Amino acid sequence: MLVFGIQYLDRQIVIFLSQSIKRDFGLSDTQIGLLAGIIFSVPFSAMLIPAGWLVDRINRRSLLALALAVWSCLTACTGLVRSLHELLLVRVLIAAAELPTHPTQHS
Repeated sequence: MLVFGIQYLDRQIVIFLSQSIKRDFGLSDTQIGLLAGIIFSVPFSAMLIPAGWLVDRINRRSLLALALAVWSCLTACTGLVRSLHELLLVRVLIAAAELPTHPTQHS
């Protein structure tokens, strides 16, 4: 439950900090909207079924630990980005790293 809560906050943090991100990177409202929505949700949605398949075939605890480690490192990398393209890439990778955690949490 704790992992789910932290990941939910991670998904929403872009929205909470949108004005600061917009100012720091010089983004338009459209770019912020893409960053907060479709950039995260499309890769997340597209890979959810393969992640569920993976969870059924690998030790769930090990997979959850690995996913959390990768997700945590990528979240830390978010603070190091210097451009919109880097931020978009890190957010897509964070979505991919979060994928295995949902099926493992439900099982």
